[in-house]
Amino acid sequence: ICTLVARGEDVFAHANRFIRASMALEATFDDAPSPVERDALVAFGRRADAHLAAIAASLRHGSAPPTERLRGAERVLAEKLDAARTAENADVLNAVADASDRMTDSIDTLAYVLRQRRVARADATADGGDPGAASSR
Repeated sequence: ICTLVARGEDVFAHANRFIRASMALEATFDDAPSPVERDALVAFGRRADAHLAAIAASLRHGSAPPTERLRGAERVLAEKLDAARTAENADVLNAVADASDRMTDSIDTLAYVLRQRRVARADATADGGDPGAASSR
């Protein structure tokens, strides 16, 4: 049960980090100086949404979340932001880069934590034990 509580706390913590980073990103969105940065930000947002949808689907269906990470999409956004950075927009683009990095960390780590939970349950079932027993490891 202790492991289950710890994983629950992990899930809550990463969801909280994601929400806070999303709020920070939303606060900077109106200040994105050009359509290029806005388009890159929207594309990243769509990838983040797809990752969250895949995590939610895995929870609904009792399967492990996909192993594909969001980091690649975040790196594409970071490169576009770096290319567009000037003295005038550096503060805004730095805030966007920081928020998107924190969102990526929270989503990727959330998927990892949930995959670990699924692996532990599968191991317990394979050992002939109760799948719920894995949560007490």
